[in-house]
Amino acid sequence: MQKKDIILTQSQAVIGDAALKLFRISYTEPTPQAEGNKLIHMHVYYEFHVLIKGDAYFTIGDRTIHLQEHQMLIIPPRQEHHPFDSAAQQSGTEARAFGLTLELTEGEICCYPYFLAALQLAACTPILLSECLYHRLLAYLDGFDERGCGMRMQCRQLTEIYPLLYELFDTIHGFEMPQYLEQEKRDIDPMVALDCMINEPSYSLEDISRVLGYSYRHTARKIQNIYGDSLTNIRRDKMLSTAKELLVQESETTLENVARQSGFSSTLALIRAFRSAENITPTEYRNQHIFENNGADMT
Repeated sequence: MQKKDIILTQSQAVIGDAALKLFRISYTEPTPQAEGNKLIHMHVYYEFHVLIKGDAYFTIGDRTIHLQEHQMLIIPPRQEHHPFDSAAQQSGTEARAFGLTLELTEGEICCYPYFLAALQLAACTPILLSECLYHRLLAYLDGFDERGCGMRMQCRQLTEIYPLLYELFDTIHGFEMPQYLEQEKRDIDPMVALDCMINEPSYSLEDISRVLGYSYRHTARKIQNIYGDSLTNIRRDKMLSTAKELLVQESETTLENVARQSGFSSTLALIRAFRSAENITPTEYRNQHIFENNGADMT
């Protein structure tokens, strides 16, 4: 069966640092393909199928998934699949489909990882919808045709899309929104926590964002404003400073040890960093400063 995607209109919701856009997908008449009556394809969005009547089989990669009435199936982005075939269509099987995109955006609250994890964990598994969510979802999708572009209709969309998304994510993976005051509950001073993690290379920017309860971009911006530079540059400068001390104070130690103790991934990375920052090699830096120190001692 061939399927043509038609975005009739879309609803957008921004929750914390997550932007979600929901749009409907329409079916066309089946067209035979090289593999028979199945069109193998993929999408850049999450594709949702809700079975209204009958039952159907979807093939996703090398898996065949059986979907029954009132069940929903999520097909992840860039995953080869084909929808139920023409035989199912002719037998009276009826379904609704819609697409959902998830993007990282500006926001104070870190919600994007929660939505992403819920979608990934629930993908490729039949999910039984409650009667309430089932009818609410179908009514919303069928209402796309009736919605216009006026302010009144846009406001109506906003009042409907948020509770619908919350209920949808509650269903697919016991989804819970992160608490706005989670930071206060942990009783952590954000500035103290940030300062500690800045100086701990094992904490990535994503780790720092999660601990502070900020979005990825907001955390990067906060670091730039407070420390005057990016996390990468701050870490690089600190590693260089440590390496310089080791080179001079432990003149017998090897470059490999200096690289490891100062946090560089390899001796080559250490050499590249010195050439970029000082325009000399670590060995030249060591010899230069040892010579200067010896000259000062002689005077």
